Amino acid sequence: MDTQIVLNVAFGLISFLGGWLFKLIFNSINKIENGCDENNAKSSTDYRVLNDKLTN
Repeated sequence: MDTQIVLNVAFGLISFLGGWLFKLIFNSINKIENGCDENNAKSSTDYRVLNDKLTN
């Protein structure tokens, strides 16, 4: 096999795996971010309920 073909295949494989890894990391970050948003909304609701209990 020609050296250029081996390099092209290796570069293609590395690019594919790098893109796949980037996609996995990006999806994980999005899931964590969505969880933080849900926790933020829940804590705001909890504080409102607690404030109502304390003032009434």
